[in-house]
Amino acid sequence: MKEISCCCDICSPTFMDNWIVCEVRRHSHSGVLEIPVPYSLLAANNVVSVQFPDAGGHVSSVCLQVNNFSHNIRLLSNEKFQYDNQISISPNPAKEQAVLTIVDDLVNSTANIYNVQGALVQEVHLVQLANKLDISKLTKGVYFVVIVKNNIKMAKTKLIVN
Repeated sequence: MKEISCCCDICSPTFMDNWIVCEVRRHSHSGVLEIPVPYSLLAANNVVSVQFPDAGGHVSSVCLQVNNFSHNIRLLSNEKFQYDNQISISPNPAKEQAVLTIVDDLVNSTANIYNVQGALVQEVHLVQLANKLDISKLTKGVYFVVIVKNNIKMAKTKLIVN
């Protein structure tokens, strides 16, 4: 069992910038504190403790929500890879089919297509420079296409399905 502990300092500048809490209304403040916890810290049984710097106010309810993404999609959307500027998808946006164009170094790699929740929804083996993507079974939305070769992420681009 792991103990996950966090301190919430409602007087900190960060907290005050994000929440409207004043000393006069503090006893009746109602809101949500979102405390990000890395997935790697979670175990089957956890003890979560939230500590406030003083005795003012109270916690009326607590809810722990765990999102088990296959990838941290927030990090994925900001990551940069060696071949990002050397791949393209057309048309983009697309409906039924698109073509993923890659460079020689990426032939015999895999294109993993993730939805915005981070779930892997499709894999395509890339065997040539221009690879057809059958996206007819994907719902409308934004997807991340990540090209992997020898277990190394080599490139990433966005695909819009409409």
